[in-house]
Amino acid sequence: MECRVCGKTLDPDDRFCSKCGTQLVEEQPQGRFRPLFQTSQDPSSAFANYVRPFLIAGLLFCLGLVAVAGIISLIDYLVISK
Repeated sequence: MECRVCGKTLDPDDRFCSKCGTQLVEEQPQGRFRPLFQTSQDPSSAFANYVRPFLIAGLLFCLGLVAVAGIISLIDYLVISK
């Protein structure tokens, strides 16, 4: 393998030229995290792309409200019962 800039002979596993520093291999960006919702290019999958994330967010919001109401009720019960 040769550097495309300076022509130095390099090892096949080198990522940069040791003479001129040119990057030899185009690196594909790797995401650190996977997407929360997988989207599809199929136009018939509008539910999967648009409705499902809002449905899940709405359910999580309602669950949070129920949890907060439960905690408030528990605190109220403990304070009144004393």
